[in-house]
Amino acid sequence: MRKKCLFLAAAIAMASITVSGCKKEEQEPAGPIEQSLAAVTVNELKSGCYYVKNGGDFFELPTEGMNFDPSRPAETTTMEPNGIIRKDANRIVDFVYKDNAIPILYKNDQLVFKASGNVPSFTWERFRDQGYSIGLYGLNSSSAGKIQFENGKSGNDGTSSITAAISASLADGMTLDNGFVLDKINGASLTGDNLRPGGIVAGLTKDAVANCDLYVGTALISACATADMRAFTSFELYTTDLYSNSPDGYAIIDIPDYLKSGYYYINNAGLVKYYNVERGTDTADIKMDDPYYYEDNSGNVMTYYEYLEKTGAISQNTEIQGGASSLEDTPDIMDFNTDVTQSGITFNIAYKFQTKEAETAAKQTGKFPRVILVSPTGTATELASGKNSGDDEWVYMGSTVEGAVAGAWQLRFYNFENLYRSVSTDIASGNAKSFVQSGSSGQITIHYDDSPIANDITITWQNSDHAASVVIRTPDGTEYSREKTPGNLMLDEYGKVVFKLPGLTNGDYQFLIQGTDLGRVWVDSEESVSLDSSAAQTDPEDTEGAGTETAETKAEDGFGETAAQD
Repeated sequence: MRKKCLFLAAAIAMASITVSGCKKEEQEPAGPIEQSLAAVTVNELKSGCYYVKNGGDFFELPTEGMNFDPSRPAETTTMEPNGIIRKDANRIVDFVYKDNAIPILYKNDQLVFKASGNVPSFTWERFRDQGYSIGLYGLNSSSAGKIQFENGKSGNDGTSSITAAISASLADGMTLDNGFVLDKINGASLTGDNLRPGGIVAGLTKDAVANCDLYVGTALISACATADMRAFTSFELYTTDLYSNSPDGYAIIDIPDYLKSGYYYINNAGLVKYYNVERGTDTADIKMDDPYYYEDNSGNVMTYYEYLEKTGAISQNTEIQGGASSLEDTPDIMDFNTDVTQSGITFNIAYKFQTKEAETAAKQTGKFPRVILVSPTGTATELASGKNSGDDEWVYMGSTVEGAVAGAWQLRFYNFENLYRSVSTDIASGNAKSFVQSGSSGQITIHYDDSPIANDITITWQNSDHAASVVIRTPDGTEYSREKTPGNLMLDEYGKVVFKLPGLTNGDYQFLIQGTDLGRVWVDSEESVSLDSSAAQTDPEDTEGAGTETAETKAEDGFGETAAQD
């Protein structure tokens, strides 16, 4: 690998080449020569090198100039193995003679590594292509608006033509120890607007003539150079470990699906141009520097997909153009049926990842859980997601449909592998006394008039081989349940539950039913002929177990971990 040189060192090296001599037939090129993309065979692979394999051809990833010690690893702003590169590092790689030797890697190619020892982890340092310029970098604009080269802060490629041109233009006794000012190129004055990231002069084309006017102190010198340096600046970092061994004697590196198209420097050992598409795809419109990592105002680093979520890519329930006919197939579907007596329906979904690894994978690939609600008329709506304050694990989605159309409704689930989830429905029933429960919980609201007579409330369900628990919430907030009011529970068996209420208050009663795939659920009320006086006077608050929060209540109210999990 060629390291950067200061001008003084470059000038000494040039002088050494000039005074050395040898026989003509034994002479080697005085300097590096232009290289182009060239294939090698599997038998020509060199240990410690990386290659793009396309068919039976191998193309080595080149390295040339850099402004950093390759033994020093790149670091992210958060010191994590993946993220935004540390801004103070200002890492640059450049090519003067090997810019045409950078191979292209497609998804259906292979990235391979030849090793003589253990295969390392793989650091994918992503770089932005800053284009061609003269061989200077790290330039900055002074307070006077001058573009200056400062020793210790700026640098140059020792093989670039600007190095030889400046060195040849220095008068006797003149040094660059205190730096210099780059004033003009081809007669045009330079300002800070002419600098790209990394302190690189912008606006030049490959091998264009660049007549440079410089001031060393207050002395003007002229140097004729060309735009022969192609520079890249670092901005993101990824670390991976996975690979497989080939019987032909090399490692095949796993390329993460989430890697965006771009230039990647692999383990400081070579640069590759990667397209996240199959070979043969039109790449004309593919951007190579779309960021994958973002940093918010608080310094938190997030992936591209987390950024989309945070900035409101789906900030509210959004109708999908084309309706149900345009949806991708999914085997994960729940059906809900409503009839004409039911005036509204609310769907509530909650999920959390089973492992941190599953959550990380979703953040990297953008394959977050999605829920699409499909109406009986074929209208498809994607449900927005969000979290409740103080709850870092569960994500919630929901939709309320007023004046719900009668018929079959669907919840279509996408990317719900490796998740815990809970699904509930809330039927605004009017005078209806039944609903279909396909998820793990459901709710129906029924209006009752005043009745001083005790009433037997009977809840039955279609799939009587499934267990269920019931909570009845009266208009004043009183709750009846197996745990809170066992004295009012007259019957509790698979398929049927009966509560005896001492009387009815005018208003809406809510029936919260916990149980998986109960099918159609019916709620009936009948005046009781006789009522045990002790049971009739039972106050839910005074019953044994009163005041305890039940698993069913938690699951319905907050989708806690006790909720049914798929």
